[in-house]
Parts: sequence; C-alpha cells; structure tokens
Amino acid sequence: MHSDMSITYTLGKAVAFKQIRIFLLTSLIVIIGYNVVADRDITIKQRNMTHLNLVLGSQMQESAKISTSLYLAGRFGSVDLSSIDELKTLTLNMMPFVYQKNVEEGIEETRETLRKSKVIERFVPRTAKYYEPLNRVWVTGEKYVFVPNENPRFIQWTYEFDLVLKNLRIFPERIVQYQGTPKDTQQISQYLEERNN
Repeated sequence: MHSDMSITYTLGKAVAFKQIRIFLLTSLIVIIGYNVVADRDITIKQRNMTHLNLVLGSQMQESAKISTSLYLAGRFGSVDLSSIDELKTLTLNMMPFVYQKNVEEGIEETRETLRKSKVIERFVPRTAKYYEPLNRVWVTGEKYVFVPNENPRFIQWTYEFDLVLKNLRIFPERIVQYQGTPKDTQQISQYLEERNN
C-alpha cells in the first residue's frame, strides 16, 4: 500500500485548499459588490391570495370572524380603571368615524362607573360558534367580577358579534352581551323558520 504523506505533499494540499478558499471568498465579494452597485430593474408582483388569507377584498374568512370575536370579547370583557384609556384608543381606532362620538361617550360613562365602584372585570372566552347565514359569532366564557371588600363572582357570559369590513377595518356592526349560555339555537331556528315562510 502506497502512502504519499510527505511534508511536501501535505504543504501542496494546504496551499491548494487555501487557493480554493481565496477564490471562493473573492467570488463572494464580487457578487455582493455587483448586487450593491449594479443598476437593476425591480418588478413588484401582486401577492397571490390563498385560502389562508383572513381578509379577501371585501370579504372575511370564517376564521377571521371567530378570531376577531374572541379578541374583542376578551378585550371588551376585561375592564378596569387602569385599562380604560387603552380600550378607548383601541375602540376608536377600530370604529368608523360616524360611530366614534357615541362610542367615546359610552366609554367615558364606563370610566365614571369604574371610578366610583372600583370594580374590575375579567372575561375568559371558552367557546366560539359561527353561523354564516346570520353572519354572527357567539363567544361564551366566564366573567370574573371583583368588587372591593367582597368575594369575587363568577358569571357565565355571552357576547354576540356581527362583524363587517369597511375601509379595510374589521369592526362589530352589532354587539350584544348577556348572562348565560349563547342563544344561537333559538336565533338559528327563528332564522330558518322565517326563511321557510
């Protein structure tokens, strides 16, 4: 078996590898320099829309309506005096201009109520149901109400949202909230009965 591992052979291999590394490094520098200096045309292509998009033009996917409703229920249902300003900013940014004055007045009334009562509310969503013909989402969960010098109360609570998309904003066209389980079965039955008559 022939083994040519002399010092001369080893040095020759090391020099060859060094030359290859220098060549690769030089090539990389040239490519980077070309990309920085070269005058190129840039074409901007419209992004292909897929079924994963939550908003398609003037339409929202079902997943967008459910996730938005869960977020809004958690946000609107978790209120205290320290978070009311953040909630006000969020709500006014989401609402179309024509609704902003009424919403702002309502939030200020809520602020005064919270200031007097020092109540803290937290809402934890548990379930969300969507029915396309009514364009409605029911979000049900537990509302925790903390009143000073009293034991916390736990209430089953439901929010109903009818969401619309206007001026690239998703906002609730209708919000209803009440204690207890969702009234989805009754509302769907009523809708089907009215449609069949």
